[in-house]
Amino acid sequence: SGVTKYSMGGDDTGDVFEITAATGLTTAPKFSISTSQVQPGTKFVYNKMSNFVLGDSTPSVSSGNNFRASGSTDIVDFDSGSTGQVIFVHCNFGATLSVVDSGTLNLAGGADFTCAAQFDNIMLIQLGINDWVEVSRVNT
Repeated sequence: SGVTKYSMGGDDTGDVFEITAATGLTTAPKFSISTSQVQPGTKFVYNKMSNFVLGDSTPSVSSGNNFRASGSTDIVDFDSGSTGQVIFVHCNFGATLSVVDSGTLNLAGGADFTCAAQFDNIMLIQLGINDWVEVSRVNT
């Protein structure tokens, strides 16, 4: 009760990699990759590094998928994301901010991610409106 289960794996009905918000794979995945396409769309400007605005606890992620985080303001949500969007938050030199497990940001084990070194980073995917899930993190 109160726990959302996510399934991830290869769907044998077309060799598609899927992430679904349910137990088991379904015909309505939140995110999928096949040999010919990535769903949903490709409207993001991939690999461009953008900077979050200092002091913004809900920065916009509409400009791409790679973001440099500076300062000390904790991030509790992201504005302007799209379902299926994958983002990387890279810690800038001297950053002390945290990405906070807030209910909207669902981090592994409920553990906040804190910038401790310049090359620390976290990767998240938006599975639905107000539903960001951690994929991986690096703390050096």
